[in-house]
Amino acid sequence: MAERGPSKIHQLVRRVMLGELDIGTLGPNDQVVVSKAYGQAIRALAMDPKQPPDLDEFTVVERLGEWMATQGRGEEGIRFMELSSNLIEDSRLPSTSERLKVLRMFVGVVDGTVEAPRGLGHRKAPARGAGTVELPDVSLMPLSVLNDRDGEALMEFRKRQESNEFEIPEAALVRDIVYVCQGINGKYIKFDAMTDAFNFIPGANIPLPARELLRRLSELGWLFRRVKAACDVDQQASDLAGVVAQAFVSAIRTELSNYYKLMATLESESTRRSKENSSITANTSTDDLTLRQLAVWLAEPTQRMKLLATLVDVAKHQRGGSLISVVHGHSHHGDPFVRLNVQKILKPTCVPFYAMIGKWVFEGDLEDQHDEFFIAKCPSVSQKDLWQKGFYIRQSMLPPFITNDLAENILRAGKAINFLRECCNDRSWAQNKELVEAREDATLLQYGQGRELESVVTRASKVIDMHLMKTLFEKHGLNEHLLAIRQYLLFGQGDFIQALMDHAGSELNESADHLTEHRLSGMLHAAIRASNAHIEEDRILHHLEVSLIPPKEGDTGWDIFSLEYVLRGSLLHVLSTVLTDEVMAKYRSIFNFLWRLRRVDYALSSVWQHMKPNHSVKREATCEGSDALEEETALLGEIRRCHTLRNEMSHFCTNLQYYIVYEVLECSWVEFHNELEGLTNLDQLVQAHEKYLRQITEKALLEERSQPLARQLSGLFEVMLRFRDFALHLSAKLDEVNQLRLKDALAAKQRTAHGNWGRTEADRSRLAQVLPAGFAAAARDDLHAISSEYAALLEGFVALLPVQAHIDLRSLQFRLDFSEYYSTSRISTSRYSM
Repeated sequence: MAERGPSKIHQLVRRVMLGELDIGTLGPNDQVVVSKAYGQAIRALAMDPKQPPDLDEFTVVERLGEWMATQGRGEEGIRFMELSSNLIEDSRLPSTSERLKVLRMFVGVVDGTVEAPRGLGHRKAPARGAGTVELPDVSLMPLSVLNDRDGEALMEFRKRQESNEFEIPEAALVRDIVYVCQGINGKYIKFDAMTDAFNFIPGANIPLPARELLRRLSELGWLFRRVKAACDVDQQASDLAGVVAQAFVSAIRTELSNYYKLMATLESESTRRSKENSSITANTSTDDLTLRQLAVWLAEPTQRMKLLATLVDVAKHQRGGSLISVVHGHSHHGDPFVRLNVQKILKPTCVPFYAMIGKWVFEGDLEDQHDEFFIAKCPSVSQKDLWQKGFYIRQSMLPPFITNDLAENILRAGKAINFLRECCNDRSWAQNKELVEAREDATLLQYGQGRELESVVTRASKVIDMHLMKTLFEKHGLNEHLLAIRQYLLFGQGDFIQALMDHAGSELNESADHLTEHRLSGMLHAAIRASNAHIEEDRILHHLEVSLIPPKEGDTGWDIFSLEYVLRGSLLHVLSTVLTDEVMAKYRSIFNFLWRLRRVDYALSSVWQHMKPNHSVKREATCEGSDALEEETALLGEIRRCHTLRNEMSHFCTNLQYYIVYEVLECSWVEFHNELEGLTNLDQLVQAHEKYLRQITEKALLEERSQPLARQLSGLFEVMLRFRDFALHLSAKLDEVNQLRLKDALAAKQRTAHGNWGRTEADRSRLAQVLPAGFAAAARDDLHAISSEYAALLEGFVALLPVQAHIDLRSLQFRLDFSEYYSTSRISTSRYSM
């Protein structure tokens, strides 16, 4: 130590020990004592004092200052404290270990735990006896033993010490900040709940640069408290409830465990360095842990803790898939550190979520007590609505890394298992080898394996869907039932429909109030026996039933009659997935439309059948010439116009029926039947069937946007039925005239045989009563009104066809107006009159 020259340490020791004392004025014994004390201080630089490791430099300086105050040198003790603080902050000194050894040796002498070294070091001791300096412990010395001047100095020293007027050493601040980073209050830095921040205690003498650095470092402790508080609450009562939230909290706690290890390492390193500094040898030198070093070491943990705090904040009030979504959103970050750490959190968080997917896809079970899964079940759903309404996707719980198509596949796989198990009573799907292998692969899935998840779900859904389709078509005969509906409700079996009209026509002409389903059911079975429908299997035919629509005033049996295909037994739960109530209502609507069309055609045919024999009236009138009545001759012209109008109506109905049957029903059925061969799942089947019905309703003018055209068509049907009634009434009148003429001719023949006149005025009077004057004119007016109304409606119907959305309606326009008669000239009622 002598080789260093007069360093600051030597100057400090000399000033502390000697002060203003002139050693030359001392006696020999006093000089020996002083010399020994001075030598002891100098040699302490190379000694290993046996002091407790918790006496750091600041504590040693405090105790020495107090001791100097008890020796009557209080002011110098205060000055000593100030100089020591400046010395501690002097960065030009190589190490704190040398200062600390000297100061600890002084404390040992004061406490009596260290024997004062004997001798004067490099100087020889006087030939007098050695002595020791006994320094009392100032903490045990009452103020009463001190003189007034020293007592005031000691009180001033303690006052300044308690008010932290002395600058706090960096080692104490490092120890405090390590505690703060663990959320624990330090000696000088404490947490204030009012301001929700770590603050310095009042009066703490901390330099401004150190304060700024401590504030930045204390942010880590504040973040740690927030994250730890979110993890320590009761999971069932907190905003982070559910198995996914618990997995998220577990992942956060894992990160906190790693953080605890880091804090333990820092605390151990700080303690190790303090111990090394307290037991330093002459050949080694170790610096204390500084705040700047701590700031460097805690930079990455602070960034990680900020991320954890952010994730905890966004996860509040979230659960299940929604929680995963908000956390996953932070993985789309340009900083690889943030991205990788978020993915690290998401891997354990998604474990229960992937377990839910596997349970649903391979077993059809929903283990979701906290409503965390993106698939939910509707309560109180019947078996027949299980597929359509039983389960649905909650978009709020769907993570972004699961696409909508993948979510639909997952939903369909579980629905198919539930449908097979509950509706079809089938569990054989679980034994499929490929399904078992896919289930084993699913147990290895984790976050970030999107393609693997999609592959597993696709393999599983393919197996289950194939089994379900096979069950529907082979075991339950879905294709046969669809064909039966096509044959009997959509008029595919034409001879059956004709036989039904023939058997039930007379009954349907009655008022709707007089009809019963029982009588009409008998006629239905009679029509089946009279047509090729009798070769159909009974398991198909027994689904056909007569249904009566609630009648309105003035309705006849034709207006309320309808056929239905009713599912019974186990088929009700199985096939009702495709043939839902809404679908059967559409079939009923199509049947009613086709039934009205066939009824009008049937009515026009009956007009022709009744009016054809009336040509005999014309022949009779022509033969007898002037014997024919004037009304009778005028009526023949109306008969010709009736035939003309009937032919035009028949042309319209025939072409409309051709369009409906071949270009709507048949084409749609062929397209649907071909599409059935390529279907792979029940959803596709339902969609294809809905598309099939939608095409029919669009082309058959049954949808909402075709209502103007449908109203025109309904008006045309009403006019045709009125014409039927008019023509049959006119035909009946002519039949009556014909029968009366035959009767009169027979009576005239008998009278002639007896030599009397053949025809008499009485005969002509009876004919005049049947055909009164003005009857032909009235018939002409009625026919003119009917033909005019029909012409106006037909003109409107043809005019609306080009503006319809569906292109196939142009084919109907071409068939109705193939000669461009309606498009080149307006329909005129004059063509029906002569």
